[in-house]
Amino acid sequence: WSRIAELLQNETYETYSKEKVDVSVETAMSIFNSAEAWPRAPLTAEAIKKYNDAGITPHLVELGTANYWLSIGLKTMGLKFNYTPIDLNPEGRTKGMMMLGMESQQDIKGPVIFNACEVVEHLWVESELRHHYDRMGLDAEVAIFSVPKYSYGGGLPEWKHRDLGHLRTYTPEEFHSLIRRLF
Repeated sequence: WSRIAELLQNETYETYSKEKVDVSVETAMSIFNSAEAWPRAPLTAEAIKKYNDAGITPHLVELGTANYWLSIGLKTMGLKFNYTPIDLNPEGRTKGMMMLGMESQQDIKGPVIFNACEVVEHLWVESELRHHYDRMGLDAEVAIFSVPKYSYGGGLPEWKHRDLGHLRTYTPEEFHSLIRRLF
């Protein structure tokens, strides 16, 4: 992991918004431990830790926007998990897996944790959330979903001009209804 940390500190990668960002372990952990990461980071870490405490290595399948701070943070914490990213930006997968020092594992091994946080507001069609889940043939034991609360047009600076901006917003009731309908 120290070799990966050294690589992360010396390289710069492009995100889905084509902005250059520093993806060092320190940056990933700063995001991981921030309010921005709530509730996905602590919920995902808690789920993986419960499996690890039972001697089980779960398989994290993350539908995301290809920024990889969550998986870097989980690995930095010393949690053991297999990992398959489903990126809205497939070009980010190679870079993200290199940053982690892992290969994307298409063969699902162990109990599945499906994480689709802060992503559905970016999808053109909400049902893509279920499409990605079904396409992977998942039968998750744990599923973690979240969206920004009331952020459409106000929560993300310059969201209208980003390559992958927010297309919609949800009240808590609307989001719960969506997840019940899809899953």
